Amino acid sequence: MDTTALIALLVFIVPMCFTPGPNNMLCAA
Repeated sequence: MDTTALIALLVFIVPMCFTPGPNNMLCAA
């Protein structure tokens, strides 16, 4: 896994986990 890709993934996924809405399904799965 590329380090830059991993950082980009975290930058996009982590805020989606903490914002309410359908995006929480992605975090719960």
